[in-house]
Amino acid sequence: MQEQSVYYCVVHGDRRDMAFSSDRAKQEMVNALAECKAFSSIHVYAFAFLESQVHLALQGTSKGCVEVVSRLCPTRAGEGLGARFERHVCHPDRRLLTLAAYLHQLPVRYGHCQHPNLARYTSHSAYLGGEKYPFVDSAAMLALLSPDRKEAIRLYLGLLKREVSPAELEQVFCREENSRSHSGVRHVPDVLEAIATHIEEVTGVALSIMRGKGRSPRVVEARRRLIASAVLEHSVPVSEVAKYLHVHHSYVSRLTFSHCDSVGNERPIA
Repeated sequence: MQEQSVYYCVVHGDRRDMAFSSDRAKQEMVNALAECKAFSSIHVYAFAFLESQVHLALQGTSKGCVEVVSRLCPTRAGEGLGARFERHVCHPDRRLLTLAAYLHQLPVRYGHCQHPNLARYTSHSAYLGGEKYPFVDSAAMLALLSPDRKEAIRLYLGLLKREVSPAELEQVFCREENSRSHSGVRHVPDVLEAIATHIEEVTGVALSIMRGKGRSPRVVEARRRLIASAVLEHSVPVSEVAKYLHVHHSYVSRLTFSHCDSVGNERPIA
């Protein structure tokens, strides 16, 4: 019998069609996840469905978890999940609550809402006792914090108040297991540096200029391309991109998710 582990699974959508962007698509994934839980031996510890990403914390066999992800995110005929899919083995202890908090913070990080309570398609409400997602094994997760449910919820909310750092998230993962499976945590600064270098080569606009307050169409277009690549193609949180460019996170959100015809009218906030 294949060993069961806890996995953090991520699927990146195709930015050309933003495959997970509609409420209908997200609700279908919620329904499919509930069905998978009902008819398999997996445990669903947390989830977050975003516009172009699916994030899951599951316990089960490696094959079983991949089958769940494949059912939630069916691919076009003849294609596999490929580079769209990441999977990390996690420590099966209270560090999982850090992962749950991270997933529930994602809609805020990406600028979709102002508070985790306002996110419609995450498992956060299940941790507060809500009945909307009964298939989420939140009770087992909260028990890792305290046998007293009220105290466990208080501790969980304490975790949620502070943004989970990349270093804290890395502590959730089993480095040896992930090394064997050739899956690791991407170092955000390295990703951003690589993107910035490419944008500089393509546009001729230096990073130092993109980090300035220039508003010429050429500079704003370079900044927009860097933001779009980082957020939509490499799944870097809006907050991390904002820090890197020395701008306000709302500016990053606007350039990422708005469909303005004239990007030259966008203005960075110092």
